[in-house]
Amino acid sequence: MKKILPLIFMVIISCKTKQEIADVKVVTANNEFLEILVEQNDNISFTLKNISEEPIYIYQLGKLELEKYEESLWQKLKILPCPCDAPCNAGREMEQLLAGETFVLIWNKQESWCGDKREGPVRETIKQKVGKGRYRIAVNFSADKTTKKVCYKEFEIE
Repeated sequence: MKKILPLIFMVIISCKTKQEIADVKVVTANNEFLEILVEQNDNISFTLKNISEEPIYIYQLGKLELEKYEESLWQKLKILPCPCDAPCNAGREMEQLLAGETFVLIWNKQESWCGDKREGPVRETIKQKVGKGRYRIAVNFSADKTTKKVCYKEFEIE
């Protein structure tokens, strides 16, 4: 079964995880639980696939956590969960992916942030295309709902 969440101009989910997590472990994209495939066209799609035999749990599925490698450091990209000053629908804190199930996130290769100008009660949303370089996506997940792991997958934008 394939789930798709278009994130062309905004990310839908913006809540923080409230569940207590014992510890966080960093894993690469090559692990026994989660596979991340990256496909580039006008947008970039990230296909998250549960490659284990058991369900896994993705935290804040839909909230893109992307970073760019600059000056020997990973710098977090600014990606708004919804337009400036607009109410966001808080999604579930954790989403279950059954064995073999996939979920697709789509990114429009833009950063976004709130500007100073106001149009009525709403501040302007500034969007800027990202440049060439080395990037990575971070996906927070758990196989047991207690040990949180972060899976990174690097990719290049030419």
